[in-house]
Amino acid sequence: MSRPDLRRAALAAALALAAAPAPGQDADPELEPGPTADERRAAAEAGWARFPAFLWRQDHFGKEAPAELLAGLGGTNVERDRDEPWVLERGLDFYVGHAPGRDELHLDKDRGVWPEQWRGWLEGRDPALLARRPCLTDPRTQETLAEALARTLAARGGRHGVGVSLGDEISLTPFGDPFDLCFSPTCTAAWVERSGRAFEGPVDVPVLTDSVRLAVGEGRTDAIGPWLAKRAFHRDVMMQRLEELAAQARATAPGTGVGVLGITGSTAFGGLPVDRLVPLLDFAECYAVGDARELFDTLRRTDQRTLTTVFPEPGQPGGVAWQVWEHVLRGGDGVVVWSDRTLKRDEAFAERLRATLARARELRAAFPGFDPRPAGVAVVHDPRAVAAAWLRDALLDGPTWPNRFAGYQEDEGTRERALRTWLRLLEDAGMLPGAVPLESVGAATVARFPVLVLVHQLVVDPGDLRRLAAFVDAGGRLVVEGELGWIDSRGAKLEGAALRSLRARRADAVLEAPEGVERYGRLRGVDLELTAELREAVRAWLDRDQRRAALAPWQPLGEAADVPWLTSFQALGDGSILCLALPNWTNERARDRHLRDLRFEVDVAANRAVEWLHPRAEAGAEAVDLPAGEAAVFRLVRRRRPPGADSER
Repeated sequence: MSRPDLRRAALAAALALAAAPAPGQDADPELEPGPTADERRAAAEAGWARFPAFLWRQDHFGKEAPAELLAGLGGTNVERDRDEPWVLERGLDFYVGHAPGRDELHLDKDRGVWPEQWRGWLEGRDPALLARRPCLTDPRTQETLAEALARTLAARGGRHGVGVSLGDEISLTPFGDPFDLCFSPTCTAAWVERSGRAFEGPVDVPVLTDSVRLAVGEGRTDAIGPWLAKRAFHRDVMMQRLEELAAQARATAPGTGVGVLGITGSTAFGGLPVDRLVPLLDFAECYAVGDARELFDTLRRTDQRTLTTVFPEPGQPGGVAWQVWEHVLRGGDGVVVWSDRTLKRDEAFAERLRATLARARELRAAFPGFDPRPAGVAVVHDPRAVAAAWLRDALLDGPTWPNRFAGYQEDEGTRERALRTWLRLLEDAGMLPGAVPLESVGAATVARFPVLVLVHQLVVDPGDLRRLAAFVDAGGRLVVEGELGWIDSRGAKLEGAALRSLRARRADAVLEAPEGVERYGRLRGVDLELTAELREAVRAWLDRDQRRAALAPWQPLGEAADVPWLTSFQALGDGSILCLALPNWTNERARDRHLRDLRFEVDVAANRAVEWLHPRAEAGAEAVDLPAGEAAVFRLVRRRRPPGADSER
């Protein structure tokens, strides 16, 4: 039986299993039928409308959680095919986690077969260890996933709360860490077939990072082409599994929301292609890693929901409030709370969390149409650039390159640091920057993002140049950070041809970034006065051409002026502008150092007045006292003209 036939047989078996009675339950025509598709959709929509807070249960895994723990939250997670009837009886919001099972899609870094496999390869380079266990092209793995999902969909009488998650931190390797997977028999056969089509003859020699690294060190880049293609092959394999599972969920239980949690985006060895995930999903949680969150927020439909997980921050009680408000500010729809154990032992965390959730829900109810989206400037996303930049960084590591873990690369990688600097700088200047896949760039991009930032875009093909040229010809402008076009996707060197081609199309096609941008990431949070000056320079640079501007219609004054602010805003139907602002200390270390109570005052246009919504203040107040971790929420309303003002003009 061929692989496609095996996949079809596994799916048919899973669908039959979903239609069968639950384990231990005889078929009975008198049983109450499961919910209809419309009922499932209505239940999910009602849950999302409440801005759900799902308590992750560590100590009560598979057990009923006490009412006092769920007070002020109203929701929890339910794992796989566990019935947990108390969740339904108490009318709690819930989502179903790891619906197709966990171990096939999520490899544990510190347990199972992985630690031994990784150490064995590092020490002996044994090719037999370069097979993913379990392998995602193995028909047995596909059958296991389909059967587990079928059992999950049949559980709880077919009720799935706001939806089912296909997994958490899904990746070919743990967290996308470096490791040359997968060379199993099924993956190798599929890769040889695909490479034969792509390279005019199969690449039947293993495309190993060791051999590619040595070739590049000798100045030969042609080996990079098959290496990049192998990465694309495994992204396709992962996406095929997720597409099959999403299709199965919708066929078996119409109306069920489908999601993925813990999305880290693409690394050189794993992660998920966010841009390809968006069409599959109804809800998602993207980590603030790389441009994953910006990409999802740029591409998502208005009916797609986003979650974030909030964690305790010992020593910084405002940290949990900051996490909730940041999610609200970006248009988020609910939170996962880590965890029942934390709520029980940390009263300050629990109290601040519940108070923040209550206030955020009030404001969301008051402004149900608030849905901010990135606009103005976007970074360009391309997994080939991610992989090529990793490879150049890893040349310094020699044979120890498997130790260049994804977390280290995120902190110290050349491209990752530059990308993070640009995203933070654009946010601090007063906008929500987006991310756009290179393959979708074109003339239409200019309407939403008149400026694109190409960050170490080391791989450029003729098709990419045509897309960028169409963007430039439509009036768009580019900022080039780092090298543009080291090689094409087959590994041929370009020697600067891409940049010359774009500059030749229009004299001002490539913008010069303000001086000092490269230092911003290092100085942010260290030299507040200098970085405030850099923000002002970037804001003026963006504002010079109004087509570039998607900037907040206010600026901080007084002691707030030195603080970087994350902001979102949206025009309301009555002509006012709803604004949210939060000190933009984006990690726990920065919040522990800088997050504090402060006086928040803003400068606005002369024809506008500030109406403070949170924290509350008297009408006409020029400023509010903002507790550590809280967001300032306010409306800019049109200032009334004094009597006779028109007649005196």
